Amino acid sequence: MSQRPPRRVARSWKAYLAIALLVGIPLVYGWISTQQSRESGRDKAERAAYTEMEPGWPPRLLRRIYQVPVPGGAEYISYYEENALHDSALYVDFTGPQQSVDEYLEVTFSRSDVRPLPRLRDGFNPVTPAQAETAGWDFTEGNWSGLKLTQPGALPDVSIVVNTADPENLVVRTVSTAEY
Repeated sequence: MSQRPPRRVARSWKAYLAIALLVGIPLVYGWISTQQSRESGRDKAERAAYTEMEPGWPPRLLRRIYQVPVPGGAEYISYYEENALHDSALYVDFTGPQQSVDEYLEVTFSRSDVRPLPRLRDGFNPVTPAQAETAGWDFTEGNWSGLKLTQPGALPDVSIVVNTADPENLVVRTVSTAEY
């Protein structure tokens, strides 16, 4: 008995196209995903390398974590995030009219159980000298008033200082510290 050689199946162009798509689409998706992941890591590394206040709005996630709701009427906004082993801090600096500052204080304290809402105390500055040095802030000039919100558990402690020397352009400096 003679054996016949195995029969070759003739594949059409449709079969080759299907194979190319089944292999090509996951490869392209993986390559694009890798590039996006690399870019994201670079952005985060650049942000972590900052050693001074960065101009612009803090990312929404940071504002939510540290409970720092920057008001809509704010100008000249800058921020800096500092991370350590057991605690982290978000420094936020902005300028705004009295209405924006009132809104900022109301929204900040409405998230806590503090009632009635506290008022700024003249001459009180809860920002420590080390925190002021980290952010590059100088509190020697102006009329500074402040308050501190100490919260239980994992909620951040918020220190707020306002320069009331110019009522149309109040300078607000906030340090929100989360310990874990």
